[in-house]
Amino acid sequence: MTELIRAMQRVTIEHCTFFVDTERPVALLRREQQPDELISWPDLKTGIHSPELSLHPTANALWVLYRADGQRADEQRYPALSSPAVLAAVRLGLDGSRGYVRAEGVKFLGMTSHGLWTGSSLSQEIDDVYDGGELPDSFAHPDTLCLHRPQQPTVSVEFDRHLDFVREHEHGVELWVNPSPPIVHPDGEGGASYEYRCSAVPLPVLEQLPARLRFRDLVPQGWGKPVQAEDFELLEAEFLQIEDTEPEFLELPPTSLPTWELIELSAIQREQALTVITDQLQHLEQYWRSETNELSPLSDGLANAQLQVTGAWPQTTVEVSFTHPYYPAGRILRRIEVFDSAGRIHSHEYVSIHLMEDLDTHDLPPLSEAREGILEI
Repeated sequence: MTELIRAMQRVTIEHCTFFVDTERPVALLRREQQPDELISWPDLKTGIHSPELSLHPTANALWVLYRADGQRADEQRYPALSSPAVLAAVRLGLDGSRGYVRAEGVKFLGMTSHGLWTGSSLSQEIDDVYDGGELPDSFAHPDTLCLHRPQQPTVSVEFDRHLDFVREHEHGVELWVNPSPPIVHPDGEGGASYEYRCSAVPLPVLEQLPARLRFRDLVPQGWGKPVQAEDFELLEAEFLQIEDTEPEFLELPPTSLPTWELIELSAIQREQALTVITDQLQHLEQYWRSETNELSPLSDGLANAQLQVTGAWPQTTVEVSFTHPYYPAGRILRRIEVFDSAGRIHSHEYVSIHLMEDLDTHDLPPLSEAREGILEI
């Protein structure tokens, strides 16, 4: 029996073409005048939350990045789901080699031929009085720039500004830095808008990186080369996101493609992951409360709602069905998978709102797709 790789957009670096599966931890490496090679990483630790997948080609490797933002639901109501953000990456070399890097509680800054770059400052602080003038020498927004490489020590540099990205081009590596707080523009009515300033500054060669670095070490005067909004758009377009690509199916000879190893998830974590969903869907007919305490359904005309949970972890599914004017001849059904194939928790913090938006905008399948009185959406 043949196997299929459901690949993201193919990536070619020199004489190598990579096909990375969108769901399984495996890639096919195709090289000229050599047999195809499968590379897998079923034991990569990505955390308890289902991650987002993106591809980052560099001059000497393809990086497969799994990024999980950590806890998204209400931490007070669902404390067992609390976890730090996780970056887990696989470096696929042009020679078929494989290496892992992993970091927690940091921000992704970029990939270069040197490795994975992260920063410790997750957001830029706002100063409600800064109008764009010169800053005192003592100003600082500390950030820790880190370079992660498989099976090598992490390189850390203490920097005195908030970092946005690390980018590699033909002239070397540059940092995209916020050299100042956002510039405040009061609207005269008690509110304000903010203008973010970003500069591109060259980074010293890796072998010469000091333990501490200041913006003024790299830009003695002024603000440096400005980074425009369109520069951010072009850079982010280079990141190959799973939702931006049409899958390509490759047929392989009979084989057994690796699947993810199941993670460890406690009983309370499984229970709260399910409760995040059922709490939102159990009162669809009396969802909204008006100023006069009158209750109304999630969407006009929604009635006769039923909620059912099927399957054990990790195949747990929530099924919600109801009647609705869009399909008056039967019932509408939505299935929600609670976990992915590795047992990691899918993000469903807005599952009811997404359902409402689909119903209210009629972003729904045609009625001809209904089967035995059920229209699955």
